[in-house]
Amino acid sequence: MPRPLSSSLVAVGIVAVLVAGSSSAGATARTFRQASAKDFDDGEATGTTILPDGEIVPGLLTERANVEAAFVWCATPSRDGVTVFFGTGDEGKIFALPAKAAAEKSGALPAARKLATLDAAWVTALATRADGTLLAGATPGGKVYAVDPKGGASRVLGTVEAAHVWALARDDKAGLTYVGTGAPGKIFALDDQGHARPVWDAHDKHVVALVRDSDGSLLAGTSESAILYRVRTDGQATALQDFEAEEVRAIVRAPSGLYVAVNDFEKATPAAAAAAPAPAKGTKIVLSTGGPPTSAGALPR
Repeated sequence: MPRPLSSSLVAVGIVAVLVAGSSSAGATARTFRQASAKDFDDGEATGTTILPDGEIVPGLLTERANVEAAFVWCATPSRDGVTVFFGTGDEGKIFALPAKAAAEKSGALPAARKLATLDAAWVTALATRADGTLLAGATPGGKVYAVDPKGGASRVLGTVEAAHVWALARDDKAGLTYVGTGAPGKIFALDDQGHARPVWDAHDKHVVALVRDSDGSLLAGTSESAILYRVRTDGQATALQDFEAEEVRAIVRAPSGLYVAVNDFEKATPAAAAAAPAPAKGTKIVLSTGGPPTSAGALPR
């Protein structure tokens, strides 16, 4: 891998402006220094990333692959890293793209290959099992499908009691797929035989983000209250963060910490309502399955 460039190497330049002619008496020289990200704002970074302290390091390059769909809603890689799958709408199609082609920048990427068409409008969540089977959540209807990642044959694996499936999180050891749903906002456990059982009720409209943490618990993000929860597999839950927003859309656990994407949608409010003080938020909540929320002290926004 090439050694990252540093600001000390590229951020200092000397420009000599020479006046045409046989004499250089009129020539002037000026110097400038670029040492921070702000200094580089007028330029265009291609294949590089400019850090806040001005250091320039290798960045990302993007290439476009065509997908014959109105929109792409979700994506997941295969277990072997060879293929990337995309869930789309509004015809319920799943597409596959070779990851190698995406990694090798060799001109335009090939168009994504249609793998399967589900009996649903939107493919809203994707996950993979250890045996390579692709799992797909869909809306409407609360169905989870099992899809052959090579041939594309699909079948309904199971149905949960909800209108929408928004998120899937796989536990290979237990042979379970956790399903985050909407209307109502719940988490279900779906086994590999297709039997579903409720695990936790968020008492919110939707559970739109769901990942397994290193200790086996689930991190769940809700909509419309935008609360991040830690949910144990026995249904006990603790609110970790109450955001001043409408939904916790995505969650990533990284070595450096937990990263959460939150959507704060603008709402048109009457002048009277806008003038009224906002209701207090930021209360830590502890929930048991089906039980009412109980206060457990202050929770930072």
